[in-house]
Amino acid sequence: MDFRDYADETELFLAAVEANNTHGLRYSTYDRRGILVEAEKRGISRDVISSALKMPVEKADKKIADGSAFVKTPAGERERVPLRTGMKKLAGRDLSKKQEEANKKTGMKAEYHCEALIALLRAGLLTWGSKNAVAMCGSLHRELDKRLERLAS
Repeated sequence: MDFRDYADETELFLAAVEANNTHGLRYSTYDRRGILVEAEKRGISRDVISSALKMPVEKADKKIADGSAFVKTPAGERERVPLRTGMKKLAGRDLSKKQEEANKKTGMKAEYHCEALIALLRAGLLTWGSKNAVAMCGSLHRELDKRLERLAS
């Protein structure tokens, strides 16, 4: 066993980022965005966290600029959050509560989800799917009707 002492949580965070970056599964783009956002919250310089991630500083700067948005904290302050791929078009903006919740639940781009759902529907989802899946398809239908109607007018 290898026991180590760290001066504080920030030093431990940096050691964990660096150690996990060098073995096993690679960090996803979202993981990297999250690490960069967390490092910023902890006051870790972009140079230091970029080194731990083995990433050029310019690339880290771009990941933050193009892959994060802001939410309001309970104290009313503005806090940076990493964006999932499907939400990336909202980079740099303040997220509404609904957008914040969607960012927690969605990963892929909307096109991926639409394609997957179309494939399931064509494969007979409404006849062999669960009652809950059928009900959710009904909810989706109503939501799409409302929004597509607005776009048409």
